[in-house]
Amino acid sequence: MKVFITGISGCDSTNYLNETKAFAKKKGEDLTVYSVGELLIDYFNKENQLNYDASKILNCPKDVRKLASGAIFERIKAQMKSEKNAIIDCHATFFWKKVFENAINWHYIDNINPDMFVTIIDYEVDIKKRLSATKQWKGQKLSIEEILFWQNVEVLTTQIIAQCKNKPFYVVPRKHAKKTLFGLMFYPKVPKAYVSFPMSHLKKEESKKRIDIFAEKLQDYFLVFNPRSVELDSNFNIVQAGQTTIRDLDWFIDQVDYVITFVAEPVFTQGGSSEIKEGDENCKTVYGIFPMGYGPFEQKQCDKAFISEDELFEFLKKEKFQKLKF
Repeated sequence: MKVFITGISGCDSTNYLNETKAFAKKKGEDLTVYSVGELLIDYFNKENQLNYDASKILNCPKDVRKLASGAIFERIKAQMKSEKNAIIDCHATFFWKKVFENAINWHYIDNINPDMFVTIIDYEVDIKKRLSATKQWKGQKLSIEEILFWQNVEVLTTQIIAQCKNKPFYVVPRKHAKKTLFGLMFYPKVPKAYVSFPMSHLKKEESKKRIDIFAEKLQDYFLVFNPRSVELDSNFNIVQAGQTTIRDLDWFIDQVDYVITFVAEPVFTQGGSSEIKEGDENCKTVYGIFPMGYGPFEQKQCDKAFISEDELFEFLKKEKFQKLKF
C-alpha cells in the first residue's frame, strides 16, 4: 500500500504519521514514511552544500525547487520498489508571501502511482500557534482566515488529483485516533462512520462526556470520523462557519458509509438535522439516537431510529457487525 499524504504547514502531520507508523509496527506491519520537506533540505545542504537557511527555503527559485523535488521523487520511487507499505508526506500547496503556490510537480505522482490520497487537517487555532512558534512561518503572520483558506485549497488540490488518478481520497483530522489512517491503509473494507451530534447548543458537560464515550465505543465497529476533533469555539466568524460546514457536510460525510447521529439532550441542532439530510440524500445509511423520542421526520430520514445508545449497539450485534481486529 502506497499512500500520498498532504497537509499544510503547521498541521502536525509528521507527528501523526510517526504515531501511525509506531501503531502499525505494534500490529505487525512495517511502514516507511518519506518526508519530502526533510529530504529537500538534506538534498540542498548535506548533498550539495548550498547552506540554505531552511526557514527561507521557499525563497529559492521555483525551477531549483522543481529540479530538487524531481530528484527526491526519483529516489523515493526506486526505494519503494522493495517496500510493501510506504507513505509520502508532502505539501500539495504553499501559501507564501500571501500567494498560493503549487508545492510539487504532479508529474512524479504518475511514476509512483499511489494507491490512496489523504489530506491531514487540524483546528486552525492550533495550526496558527504552531506556525507562530517557528522561524520559517512566524514572519508570514498568517491570519485564521488565511490558514483556513490554505487548508481548503490543500484539500481541494489533493482531491482533484485523486479523482484524476481514480484513487480513493480521505480527509483525516490530526487529532483522530492513530487507528484511523492505519485502518484506511490496511483494512480498506472496514465500514466508515461519521458521528453527528449537537455541538453549538450543547450545554451539559454530562452530555458532552456521554457523546465522547459513545463515539469511542463506535470505534469498536467503525472507522469513526468525529467533528469534535476540529471543534469550533463559540467566537467563530463567517469564514470559520463556512469552513466548518464544508468540512462536515462535504469532506467527512462524503467519505463514509454511515452517518450516526446522537441527540444527547433536547436542544436545537440545525447542524445535526443538516447532517442527517446530507447523509440520507447521498445514499448513506443513517442511524439516529433520540433519547427524548422521535417523530415522523426523524423516522423518514433515518434508516433506523433508536432511543438509546445501548439499543443501537444491541442492533449492531444482532445484525452481526464485526468488531474491528485492530
